[in-house]
Amino acid sequence: MYGTVNEICEQLRLRYKSDELMTLIIWTKEDVRDVLDSAQITDDTADEILQQIDGLDSQHEYGVSLETLQAVLDSIREDERQAREATVPAAALEIALRVAWDFMRLEDAQSGEGAAAPPPIRSQKMYGTVSQLCHRLKTEFQGEEKITLIIWRKEDVMKVLSEEHITEETAAEIVCDLSTWDRDAQHEAGVGAETVRFIASAVRHAAARRNRPVTVSACDLEILAEAAGRLLETGGDDDPRAIEDALSRAWEAINP
Repeated sequence: MYGTVNEICEQLRLRYKSDELMTLIIWTKEDVRDVLDSAQITDDTADEILQQIDGLDSQHEYGVSLETLQAVLDSIREDERQAREATVPAAALEIALRVAWDFMRLEDAQSGEGAAAPPPIRSQKMYGTVSQLCHRLKTEFQGEEKITLIIWRKEDVMKVLSEEHITEETAAEIVCDLSTWDRDAQHEAGVGAETVRFIASAVRHAAARRNRPVTVSACDLEILAEAAGRLLETGGDDDPRAIEDALSRAWEAINP
């Protein structure tokens, strides 16, 4: 989904229910330029890349990564090379080089003491309902700023993992976990099927640990139940040693 923040929020509200949960992977021009730092691209080129990654069919299968951006950039530059060639007088080129050199020295001077503070770090991914996400987008970004969103819903997760036959509950948990995925990896490596499968494996492992039977003595359970009751009534216990011992044994049973 590509457009200004205001346009995207309107599209989100029209396409999805206001209480539907999803994770948004956000790409801005700054993100594109950061990932392609060595390429030294212009704002116009970064915006063109934003538009083109919005049209990719494989966003969920392979994600959008450094490799993706580099391929799009190579395609843009090849199109530009074929479409335009320029010839300039040597004198004009010499002037341009001199101006560029002066500009570089100015940049070096401004990057030292007294340089402007860096802009605040903005979210590159968000999780929540459509209403919550629209509010956050408008809070963290300018209304007319152009961005591209890659939307992950539980339906997207279930489609990518169709052969694994996961439940809607597991898919919803994966969507939530995507929002906590490594900040650097999501843009450098992309968020695709491999990422989703890794998170799905972690979710299943955690669920297995939570749901496995654990054996503790009836005496310990009775002590813990009584302690919980006294805590609710009085806010504490005069002699906590028995409770601490029971808790320790229960912890060892849960974490053998």
